Amino acid sequence: MYTDIMNLTKSMDIYSSSNYWNITVQRFKDWMLVNGSSNIIFILFSVIPLMMIGAGAAKLKWLQSAQSERKKWLFILIISLPLGLFLKSLPMFVDSNLAFKYIEQSLGGTILSFAYVAIIALFMSYKWTGRLLKPFAAAGRMSLTIYITQSIVGTFIFYGYGLGLYSKLTLGTSMLLAIGIFIIQVVLAEIWFMKFKYGPLEKIWRYFTYGKSV
Repeated sequence: MYTDIMNLTKSMDIYSSSNYWNITVQRFKDWMLVNGSSNIIFILFSVIPLMMIGAGAAKLKWLQSAQSERKKWLFILIISLPLGLFLKSLPMFVDSNLAFKYIEQSLGGTILSFAYVAIIALFMSYKWTGRLLKPFAAAGRMSLTIYITQSIVGTFIFYGYGLGLYSKLTLGTSMLLAIGIFIIQVVLAEIWFMKFKYGPLEKIWRYFTYGKSV
């Protein structure tokens, strides 16, 4: 609805050509602009309920017993997918005002995420999917390491203290790059677990959580 072209251009310039400190300061400013004091209460009351829903699903073992809970997941998918898509489409097909933008982002995205979880749960409820996705199992066992490594590699590729390619790659090229990075990580994870029991950051996390690394 509103774009601050001057500050947007400034942010892009800093991200693509500045040093680590300036980029970190700019990222904090950009984050505060979206998630500052005026929105923090809304964020808390929108995130905490989702955490409670996830905790409830985990306690009821809906994900672990997806095979016996297919009807429930199918019901969630049938309700959430069309409703989520409808709400996400409101600004495009009805009116692109602030109210519909709010509904699209706050309700549409949340409800659509339920559909994504349901699709994954239904997909994983069949035994053949385990064999199909076996190459990704090692990467799943070191998901924290995978995530942090992606952040380090990604910021080095795009930010000014690295290759400075921020806003210089097309969407298609960026997606291919992301897929390529993940494939390399999957291969390296498989090699890592030939010798070690935990991922490197998972081992550190386990040590600080339980006071031991094994």
